[in-house]
Amino acid sequence: MTPSEKKHHDLRKENKVLKKEVNELNLQVKFLTDRLELKNEQLFELRTGTINKTVDEFIEFKTKIMEKQPNA
Repeated sequence: MTPSEKKHHDLRKENKVLKKEVNELNLQVKFLTDRLELKNEQLFELRTGTINKTVDEFIEFKTKIMEKQPNA
């Protein structure tokens, strides 16, 4: 194998590895984006639920949260 062929072979090998890494990173980005969208939806539901509560329901909700938190 000539030096230029070897260099070509090495570059193709490196390119293949880099493509695989890019695909893995794209998959991670998709996973994290999906998780972020899910959390945003859950937060929206919580906020709209809190906004639409009556005063009594809101006080009960806050009381439950305070009971769950350990005393600092």
